[in-house]
Amino acid sequence: MRKMGAMLFALCALALVVALCGCGSSGGASGPSDGAAAKPTPPPPSTPCKIAFWRLVGNAGQIFTMNEDGTGVVQLTKGRTAGNNRNPSWSGTGMICFERVPQGGTNQIWVMSADGANPRRVTTVNGGAELWPDWCWGADRIVFARIGGLFVVDHAGSEVQLAAGGPSVWPSFSPDGSQVVYQDNSTSPASLRVVPADGSGQPTLLIGNGYFPDWSPTGDRIAFARGVDLWTISSDGTGESKVNLSPVTGGVYSPSWSPPDTTPGAQQIVLQSPLDASAAKLLKLDAAAGSPVIEVGAGCCPDWSPAVFGG
Repeated sequence: MRKMGAMLFALCALALVVALCGCGSSGGASGPSDGAAAKPTPPPPSTPCKIAFWRLVGNAGQIFTMNEDGTGVVQLTKGRTAGNNRNPSWSGTGMICFERVPQGGTNQIWVMSADGANPRRVTTVNGGAELWPDWCWGADRIVFARIGGLFVVDHAGSEVQLAAGGPSVWPSFSPDGSQVVYQDNSTSPASLRVVPADGSGQPTLLIGNGYFPDWSPTGDRIAFARGVDLWTISSDGTGESKVNLSPVTGGVYSPSWSPPDTTPGAQQIVLQSPLDASAAKLLKLDAAAGSPVIEVGAGCCPDWSPAVFGG
């Protein structure tokens, strides 16, 4: 009897462990945390991620998401009160930050859930137009440009100004959130520089003649545009590599890397071409080999999500 009781106790304990192991956080979007968010775990290769982008609807820009193959397009911002919305960027927890120009106002940094719910302004300083936000996947911080330079804002609206002076545009966080690469328009042609993300140090030159930088989620490469071509470079400024985009002739704008381990064999890049918003297409390609180039939709300024969110 004591043996039978022990066996029953062991079986009950095993069942409890199995039940507890089966519990976890449910999928879907969550709001900004009260501190640093954990780095997202990449989904399995068979699970498509999302791409956020903006597209003209009438005379106003609106934010959309779609699957990485161009299916499942969902409009997130809409209506007369939504204003003009552009340049989305994913957080590591399934939120999206973006530029919003309210009717009669100027560019502000807003955030919303992956399904477009709960939009709110995250910046609190009215210091001029706020542009080109980028949300760090591994932390609850957004870098953006404003007259005078680059700024980092957290979920509570607290800001830190980086040492990059103006005109500094198109910032992109390193995966660990310690650095920001940006386009320095004080030179001609523009150059790319890297600056500490906590405001503690001066910028260093990464490379001359570069536009629209985007730091890869693996941390080792940075994609950028030069002329009408797409290039990548090591994060230490060495190893420039031109990506074959044949037959794309409309130029390269706003490249965005796919998350690691979502595409078997290689990372991919999605980008905009040409610049004209009314004619812009979203093109997907292998980050190393380039061609074949696949058109996945119409729109501007795509940004690949780090996991599966929304829609």
